[in-house]
Amino acid sequence: MLGTAVLSAQGQSGQTPAKASVAPAKPAAESCDLKKVVKMDYCPECQKILLKGDLDAKGQCRACGDQSKVEKVDVCCKTAYACCGKQAVEAFVCEKCGEDATAKDINALVIYVCKGCGAKASKAGNCSGTTCANAGKPLTRTCELSGTFPHVGVKS
Repeated sequence: MLGTAVLSAQGQSGQTPAKASVAPAKPAAESCDLKKVVKMDYCPECQKILLKGDLDAKGQCRACGDQSKVEKVDVCCKTAYACCGKQAVEAFVCEKCGEDATAKDINALVIYVCKGCGAKASKAGNCSGTTCANAGKPLTRTCELSGTFPHVGVKS
């Protein structure tokens, strides 16, 4: 199980995660609206969201095999469209080349963050930072890519 420990940042399937810092998170101009959240498979060993092709016949992570315990986690799902340097959250026909923009799913783990100290957790709870102004206050539900395209939309 993921537990409530500080998470490292997870990217979309196939990306190697970078370690999360304890420093306060820089506030995003717009935070993710978490409009489409679904349960997906997650490998804590690889620290990545798994797609159907990432699982073997036994339902285990292909990269880790039997040593992994695949979990179901909440994932924020967004689709981005891009062509000739232009990107959007809705499908479009490119003005430069006349082709339909290519769609790409950009998935991110749903996490809980303290707005004061930036501490991150995988489950809802309160900030446990002893020197944080928000100590004891509830963590804010967000996605790990909140504030980055296409995980934007709500002014914070």
